[in-house]
Amino acid sequence: MRITVAHAISAGVTVGSLLERDRELAALTALVGEAAAGQARLVLIEGPRGIGKTRLLGEAREWAAADGFRVLHGRGGLERELAFGLVRQLFEASVVADPERLLAGPAAPARSVFGRGEAPEDPSFAVLHGLYWLTVNLAAGGPLLLAVDDLHWCDSASVRFLGYLVRRLEGLRVLVACCVRATEPTDAILAQLAADPLARSVKPRALSDTAVAELLGRQLHAVPDEAFATECRVLTGGNPLLLDRLLRALGEECMRPDVAHVQAVAEVGARAVCPLLPPLPG
Repeated sequence: MRITVAHAISAGVTVGSLLERDRELAALTALVGEAAAGQARLVLIEGPRGIGKTRLLGEAREWAAADGFRVLHGRGGLERELAFGLVRQLFEASVVADPERLLAGPAAPARSVFGRGEAPEDPSFAVLHGLYWLTVNLAAGGPLLLAVDDLHWCDSASVRFLGYLVRRLEGLRVLVACCVRATEPTDAILAQLAADPLARSVKPRALSDTAVAELLGRQLHAVPDEAFATECRVLTGGNPLLLDRLLRALGEECMRPDVAHVQAVAEVGARAVCPLLPPLPG
């Protein structure tokens, strides 16, 4: 099912999070379909903070679930220092529900990851291979989506597993979809993932002047002057998250989007947007 901008706004998502995203949504829809047909894929949704990566990953999860996929989701962050922290987020609930089938045979070495054996000190080949077979066992019941947000903040053991898995995905009905922040340092394994033949890249773009003007009109209930819209776009860089914060602040000020208030945009932006901007280098 294709999600329209009107549907997204009525559902209360961040303003602009799906505007001008037809290209990206079409690419993700196609990848879900390819994986369902047995063409395994890895998709990296790449971009800076606030560009809408998580929202696009959410759309892929919804489409995959509607298409009969088992959808497993994990996120980098607090468990970064815990070996296989992401892996546990992805698989633990499934393993608890059906351990005998999922951890049988060649998947048995993965038992230690889930507290069913001696805890691994490092991501050895046997454990990685066991986790691969756990994935195969999960995909045997139908297509599988492994959705990972903030891959750049995930623990190294889990990232190594994803690298191991992707090189062996061909022929499986599996889609691995990951969000990666472009401004974060990229390690060797992430670089290998991006270079894999199964990998596809989706890079949401900054919003255009036209999109910014449309969103201004919705938020402020008036057709914006071109100079006012341009100032908003320049101040936020067309970043949907920053634009959302700015438009909310402008709405709270009941500001009219005309030439007379162009200078005021910077003043409001200093309070609403600047705290979210990354620090300048040096």
